[in-house]
Formats: sequence, C-alpha cells, structure tokens
Amino acid sequence: MIVAHTSKDLTTSKKSVFGSVFFRNSARSIEEVKTSADGKILNIGLFHDKANLNEKHPPLGIRLEFRGRESVTASSCEVNQIPELARNMSLKTRVIALLKRGPMCSRELQDELEIEKNKEDSFYAQLSTWKKKGWVLQLPDSRFALPTR
Repeated sequence: MIVAHTSKDLTTSKKSVFGSVFFRNSARSIEEVKTSADGKILNIGLFHDKANLNEKHPPLGIRLEFRGRESVTASSCEVNQIPELARNMSLKTRVIALLKRGPMCSRELQDELEIEKNKEDSFYAQLSTWKKKGWVLQLPDSRFALPTR
C-alpha cells in the first residue's frame, strides 16, 4: 500500500501522484480520497480511480461526526448528496443519482448539477446519447427518467 499526495497544480484537470508516473503505472488499484468539512462533520469520499484486476466500484462515502473531544460517530453517506464531493463523480453517475429521486426536466437537471451556460449544448448532447443507449428515458412531458427493470 502506498499513500501519496497529489500535486498542487491547479491548472491540471486530472490529478496524479506527485513525483512520477511510476506510482500510477505500478499500482493495481488506486483510490482517491476527497474531503468536505462542515463544522463538526467531516465527509470523506473514496473514488476508485484505477482497477487492473477487477471492476471499479462506485464512490463510497463516510461521514465522521465529532462530538466533544473524545467521541466520534462514523456512518455511511451518499457522495452524490454532498456538492463538494459530487463534483468528482462522472456526469452520468450524477444524473442517474438525481433521476433515482424521480423524473426531472433537463433544466432542473442542469440547475441541480450546476452546469455552466457555455456547457449547456454539451450537456444536452450527453442526455441525447444516453437516451439512445437506453440509460435514460424521455417521458411524453419531456422530463427524463430512469428505465425500470
């Protein structure tokens, strides 16, 4: 097991382990840890970034609630419910998580996902592609929903 820091380069969209590509290439599985703190609550997201021997698992969320100096309560949490952590998930994963709550129109999805105005066309193109692949359905009232199994 190797624990390493990522570089602090803010211009890079994809973070990597600081120092060398050697660490990434030699690893069989890589988990990236992201955190979000709110008062006495620390939310931790584990994002499976690389898997050589098995499939990547969906993001895992852990919530630590600090009560006083000596008490900590740990519980699971939904990564997609924490905006700072949800931004690290794929757009498809985030859309599916929102549609699990119920049908939504494209504007509602765009607002919930905080899609920028200059990226609207790309987002609509993604929805159209997912619709063709059967990952989402468009209802007669133009709202999007998940197909039932």
